[in-house]
Amino acid sequence: MLVSRRSARRRFSFTTAALGLSLALVACGREASVGPVRPELPDNPPIPPQYRGAAFIMDVSSLKKTVRITPPQGTIRTPISTGNIVSDFARGIPNRLGIPTDSISTFSSLLGGDVIDLVATNYVAGALGAVQPNKILITFDLQINNKLNGVDLILPTWPTPPAGAAGPLLFPFEIGVTTTSGGVSVGGAGNEVIVTSPRGGAVTVSTDWNGNGTPGSGAPHNFFNDVGCTATANDCFRYEEYGPIAALGSSTSRTVGFLIDPTVGDFRVKMIVAADLRNAGGPAQFGTVAGSVTSPQIGNIANASVSVSGGFSGTTIANGSYSISNVGVGSRTVSVSNLPAGCTLPASQSVTVTNGGTATANFSVVCTVPTGSVAGTITSSLGGGITGVAVVATPTGGSPTSPFTTGGTGAYTLTVPVGPGTGAITLSNLPANCTNPGATNYSGLTSGGTVTLNVTVTCTAPPQVGTVQGTITSSLGGGIAGASVVVTPTGGPALAGVTTNAQGLFSNASVPVGAGTGTVSLSALPNGCTAPAPSNYSGLTNGGTVTVNITVTCVAAAFTYPFSATWGPITNTGPTGRQVQITFQIDMGAAPGNPAINGSAADELVGADWTFQFNGAALAYQSRTIIGGANGNLDLVGVGNPQAGLTNIAQTSSQSLTESGVVQLVRVTYNITAGFSGAITPTLTLNQVSAGIFLSPTNVTANVTLVTLPTLTVP
Repeated sequence: MLVSRRSARRRFSFTTAALGLSLALVACGREASVGPVRPELPDNPPIPPQYRGAAFIMDVSSLKKTVRITPPQGTIRTPISTGNIVSDFARGIPNRLGIPTDSISTFSSLLGGDVIDLVATNYVAGALGAVQPNKILITFDLQINNKLNGVDLILPTWPTPPAGAAGPLLFPFEIGVTTTSGGVSVGGAGNEVIVTSPRGGAVTVSTDWNGNGTPGSGAPHNFFNDVGCTATANDCFRYEEYGPIAALGSSTSRTVGFLIDPTVGDFRVKMIVAADLRNAGGPAQFGTVAGSVTSPQIGNIANASVSVSGGFSGTTIANGSYSISNVGVGSRTVSVSNLPAGCTLPASQSVTVTNGGTATANFSVVCTVPTGSVAGTITSSLGGGITGVAVVATPTGGSPTSPFTTGGTGAYTLTVPVGPGTGAITLSNLPANCTNPGATNYSGLTSGGTVTLNVTVTCTAPPQVGTVQGTITSSLGGGIAGASVVVTPTGGPALAGVTTNAQGLFSNASVPVGAGTGTVSLSALPNGCTAPAPSNYSGLTNGGTVTVNITVTCVAAAFTYPFSATWGPITNTGPTGRQVQITFQIDMGAAPGNPAINGSAADELVGADWTFQFNGAALAYQSRTIIGGANGNLDLVGVGNPQAGLTNIAQTSSQSLTESGVVQLVRVTYNITAGFSGAITPTLTLNQVSAGIFLSPTNVTANVTLVTLPTLTVP
């Protein structure tokens, strides 16, 4: 088994197999604070218990090599904020700090933490036996800082100072040692046994408590009565003397010491610091401590208490600010209390107050915002809850909550910051037939509580509507697109018109039911179509549909097919040195064409036969180029016996096909007679034009219009 020693504890490591032994090895160490070893305060004259309350407590740890000093609870009876010390005229002596000690309210000169800071530094632990056999000498330095403004610390009047003393005194009057019985415990990962040695022993003050450092100074002195210190006296104590300490000044550091047994771990010393107070002689110096107390959660905090070390205090106003004047100069600690419920006290802040200046300490307080619930139902005046309503609550002086959307019953529940307990809810996203009531106030909201707020919204019954639909058809066949259809319920106004689609269909789904009857009228019909009298409908119900189909009488338009020709440019080509071309075309129109030929589709050209005439001496036929329409379907062209001034042309399809739209037929090339110049004025005669189905064409020559042919000028 491996044993390792650390300070006064022994650790034993053991294997898992030995783990069962650990339960038998565990023992609990006990720790207690032993009463004072020495000295015991005398019974006659008795020492008032208040003096122990006026003691600085110094906790010394020889293990950690630390000294921690806690100031006493005793303070100045009336904090000095004006810089003057009031004399006790009944006794004719300066007023002193501490607690009343007799019936005429004199004061001891015992100083508390509101007057001084006691600071320990330079901890040193000597070797065992270096000063005294079997003892360890522990020493450290103690310094006194005067926190009073305009007040010096001088030799105390009480307790009676030793002869020759000249300034504040510090002496220990009680020492307690912390003792432990030791024991055994299990540590680590369960595989260590920790053996802790007992702690305890004796602690005595050393001769390092040497007064002002002169020979004989610091020897035990009876501070509590007039009896001298004998060999058996138990109320005599060694002491340290500090020279007078100026206002806001610091003493020199004095070294003190204790002889301890090597088994002592921690001990506690109670010490008295005694001094009288004296005006510093110059004007006291004061400044101001100011700032604010706010919270990111609840904003400015009013009526918070602000305390400044030295007995100064103030209260925040409505905007969270505070200002405390006549604060003595020097380092001060500022703290906050009396915060609203749910707020956490912030850490204290240190500031330095200068004469006539303002030290700022702003506090940001984290608060848990108290909340309650505002709940209820949003109902319609027509009955039943309203679904889909957005409900928002705004506490007085606060921000709106996130919206709550009601369900089928209209119920809502909002978590709302309590604030002053009042506020209002607002509604949005109401049905179109309901009137928004505006803000509805609530009151009496408390933290964790619920306020019930039901709102009835004024609504009007929604109109009952149905659908009127149908098809608008031409008497020539097919639906009529773009027609305007107006529905007029019986006893009501005409509704806005709807427009038919490409198939002639219309539908109006917002027709008030009324008596269930009405009319349908038409406008914006194509040319050649006559609007009929309004058509009646009946049987319309709420949410229902009635169908009204209307056939419009239309007259077929007089269809024409323009036939034209276009000259090309004169070129320096051909046997005569000059040529010109002319292109022939016919426009068969777009759909719908002549219903007698091809129904509602575009008319198709089957073939054409025409005679082209011009000045006989001017042009001579050279050749022709077949175009045959966009698809080239009219690919068969005959030019019969061209003569001077005359050309017969016929064109159709060799494949029994047709062409529609603008059909370019053929391009004919002519030679210009050598030496000719002047105008050529052509004419054209249509012999026959056929349209429709190739195998059973219709003669539409009468429907063909000749476009005046342009004159050609030959230079």
